[in-house]
Amino acid sequence: MMRFIPFLLLVPLCSLFAGCEMPEENRPSVENMTPGDELVVPGKEVIWVVTLKELEEGGYRILEDKTLESTGDFETRWQNFPAPFRFEGRRVKIIGRVEDVEGKPGYSRVRMAAWVQRNADMKDPMNLGGAIWQDVEPDSGIVETLLYRIDSHFQ
Repeated sequence: MMRFIPFLLLVPLCSLFAGCEMPEENRPSVENMTPGDELVVPGKEVIWVVTLKELEEGGYRILEDKTLESTGDFETRWQNFPAPFRFEGRRVKIIGRVEDVEGKPGYSRVRMAAWVQRNADMKDPMNLGGAIWQDVEPDSGIVETLLYRIDSHFQ
């Protein structure tokens, strides 16, 4: 019984912080990411810098420990959109990869997905510390806008 007490204390403690991470089982995979255009770029590092710049300008802060230029993988922190009613508040995280196009030397592209969750808390939906996050359908408009902005630098 004593082994379960620390876990029981951790659950309410985690709910105090809006930044607590959800289980990763519903995290979008590379196969589910929307690909951008195949772009001729002077080097993959150029498209990497442009991608991070466009994410930042879109209000998405980079999650440093999950963003690695060496692998091309990037991830942002959750961007919160609180609302006063249940199911209207949401948060969005962008996950993606900058990759070379197979079979096309000198070409690269960006793949990304928006991981979207809504707040199901009925009592106080504006309190993100007590939010009850549920996965919902990704917002393809967010991804399409970001990919357009990235791709337009190279066309």
